[in-house]
Amino acid sequence: MAKSARWFSLGATLVLGTGGSHGYEIIGRMAPEVASKPVPVVYWVKDGVTAEHQARALGHIREGFQRWEDIPTCGLRFMVADTLHGATQPKVDKGKFLVIVGNASDLTSGGATYASETGPGTWFGAVADNIEDIAPVAVHEIGHALGFGHTSIGQLFPAGTLPAMHWAVASPVPLADDIAAASLAYPDPVRSLRAETGCITGRLVSAGPPATGIGGMNVVAVDMGGKPVIGRLSAFYGLWAGRFDLCGIPPGNYDLRFLDGKSYRGLLNVDEPANIRVEAQVDNAPEPASLRRTVAAGDSLDLGDISVAIEPVHADSVAAESLWVSFRGRFLPMASTALPDAPSGKRYDAWIHLRGGVRGLQIRDLQGVFAANIPPGLTVKMEQDIRTTGDAVNGNAFLSVRGVPIGNGSYTLKIPIVDRRSVVDTVTLTLRVGTGVGIAGGKASLRNPARPRKEVDALGREPGEASGSAARPEYVHPGARGNGNQ
Repeated sequence: MAKSARWFSLGATLVLGTGGSHGYEIIGRMAPEVASKPVPVVYWVKDGVTAEHQARALGHIREGFQRWEDIPTCGLRFMVADTLHGATQPKVDKGKFLVIVGNASDLTSGGATYASETGPGTWFGAVADNIEDIAPVAVHEIGHALGFGHTSIGQLFPAGTLPAMHWAVASPVPLADDIAAASLAYPDPVRSLRAETGCITGRLVSAGPPATGIGGMNVVAVDMGGKPVIGRLSAFYGLWAGRFDLCGIPPGNYDLRFLDGKSYRGLLNVDEPANIRVEAQVDNAPEPASLRRTVAAGDSLDLGDISVAIEPVHADSVAAESLWVSFRGRFLPMASTALPDAPSGKRYDAWIHLRGGVRGLQIRDLQGVFAANIPPGLTVKMEQDIRTTGDAVNGNAFLSVRGVPIGNGSYTLKIPIVDRRSVVDTVTLTLRVGTGVGIAGGKASLRNPARPRKEVDALGREPGEASGSAARPEYVHPGARGNGNQ
């Protein structure tokens, strides 16, 4: 960089205001008076890192900071405050950006915590010894520490088009979606994002009755080359429910697509104000037709209410094995209402995938009629997709029929399901008890389920492994070369 060795950028800037955060995945942000000054960065280089690896790693990390500084409509600047060495984590003053640099074997987390009003988060693990180029990882983790969550633009689109804040680390430089988040959270006082780009707003609603705002749908502006540019989830609650606000769209022609949870499968953030794992929309309607619009600099196009047809809640497939943790069951289409037969006196575990309705779904058995007709020894529950990686699709809903059935008989289960519109649909399932083989040999035991394909963070560890920090970091993939599908 053509900068001083101590500064990533010269001079300080004043941040004037912030943009609305409901559209972008902005989890936290520094207060304007904090962000208006160059953010001081402290490197803690752990013992064991060689001088060669340190020089390479710090050079790439500086590149990561520079990528965010290079956004013309973002006012952030950074400065190196100190580089410390030792085996024990140093005390760092509030408001400083701590980056922990170490060898992979000596780090406990590769993730980062989010920004707060008092300052940036902490990046807990920049790997110095076994990643040739960590600059793309640096861009991503610095983004988290500045307060940005993962983008909703996901694997539906080609890997080379995914933003830097994609969950698996994709672009090595911030793209339009990243640029919009940074510019709204930390606007430049001279160059305005809204003056140089356009906004498209609107509200997704069910066709009714009743007409209800549909939160948790993924709205993505796609350019004429098929590249996603800006994506965000429609707002979940209150007066904003169903509202989307796509600001930061460069001038040009775009197709606006309205997508469900399958469009961003993979790791989204678990610290969202809304429970996106339960209430993101999956398999509830055919995808509405895309809308083509031309956007000019400074435009603000309001599309008004956009009606979405909602299918009734119904069962579409079933897996006759435990999905309690792994969710790797083999789902088969349901040609009828019949579940796999249940053996008497042996463990039974069937999971039924639900389509239709506006998430989140709940069983509503106000009079206890349904509960009274459940076969003895079995329970029927609403289950949500709790996975955080791999094939996870946020917003999936399942019914589980589990337990050790007693006796023989045929049962018809009429399960009342209520959705977020307060619409009640009845899912009918039939089950014969006294035949079938159950789940043999603990092969898919609730206590020891089949493990899914491993997903790892920048240290090669699975999400959820010990971080060694009271502040829980966000775990992400390495993706140092920007694959996006690792």
